[in-house]
Parts: sequence; structure tokens; C-alpha cells
Amino acid sequence: MSWFGLVVGVAILAGVVVLWYKLHKNMRGETFELFPARSREKEKGESLEAFVAAYRRGEASPASGTPAPQTNGTDNPAIPAVAPAALPVKREPFLAGGAKLAYYVCKAGLRDHHLFAHVRLASLGTSPPDDPAIAQMEVDLVVCNPEMSIVAAIDVLTGTAGAAPEKADYLRTLGIRYLRLNANALPKPAEIQALIYRM
Repeated sequence: MSWFGLVVGVAILAGVVVLWYKLHKNMRGETFELFPARSREKEKGESLEAFVAAYRRGEASPASGTPAPQTNGTDNPAIPAVAPAALPVKREPFLAGGAKLAYYVCKAGLRDHHLFAHVRLASLGTSPPDDPAIAQMEVDLVVCNPEMSIVAAIDVLTGTAGAAPEKADYLRTLGIRYLRLNANALPKPAEIQALIYRM
């Protein structure tokens, strides 16, 4: 009988301590969790399920990891509409039109040389141009000799499109021959080496 009374007394004391602790937490404005780890796992699971549901409805993106703001069907100027981020698309084909044909002409006429396409001017010198606009310009093809030294830069012009004079000036300062080829009158493979190396 004394053991039973002792167990009941301990249980009552433990209940009083838990109730007192809960009351103390409530008075301080904190939430009381008897099993906090289990509660956090439950919240994490619920938030993950909410994100997956929002993603399937198209209201969340995997890049941001946050649901898109909900709208109530009216255009509210206080809540700006967020446009979905455009996903990058592979350039297909990498070379097309006159640039592709010029690549094949150079490849056939300069068999021991190396060709690179869509090269920015900033990549051709040891330091980028002072003008950021020139640095972002690119040439259609860069021709390198077998030792990987740049010997020429080629732009293929279509229609009335011309080349920017500042591009030609920058390439001249680097000592790189700059060729502007007409897409409708490309040289033959046997002629391309003479064009690149002519004095």
C-alpha cells in the first residue's frame, strides 16, 4: 500500500510541475511543447507538403523555394505581379546561316587551325576593353594557329548589317586581323588562308 501511495504521489507531483511550467510559459507568451522535436518534424512535413501542393498548382518555383503570392482574383496594385523567371534555353543550332557556312569553309581550308565561335571581345585580350559595350561585343569566329595563337577574327555580314567601327579598332589595337565576309559571297576553302595571312 505504501508503494502504491508513493507512485500516485510522484505522478501527482509530476503533473503539478508540468502544469505549473505550462502556465509559466503561457504567462511569458511562449508556446509550450511537451515533445518539441516531434512537433518540429510535423511542422516541417506540413510545410513541405504545402510547398509541393503550391508547386503543382504553379504557385511556387523550385529556384525560390517559396510559394508565389496568392491573389483573390482582383488586380491589387499594392501587390505587384511577379512574372515567372524565364528558363535558359539551349542555342539550337549553335551556329546557323552564314556563320555556319563560314565555319565549314575555314575548317576545310585551314585543317591544322582551331576555330571558336561566338567569342566576346573581352576574351581576346589580356585585359578587357575600357568600354563595357565593346567588351560585350562578339565576333562570329576566331581562328587560332596550331599553337593556339589568335590569327584572325571573322564576322559574317548578312544583308545590310554592318560591323561596328569600334570593334575593328579594338581588334586592330590587339594586332588581330579582322575579316568581314559577305554571307552570300564567301571565299572558297582554298582562298581562306591567303585572306587570313595576307600582308
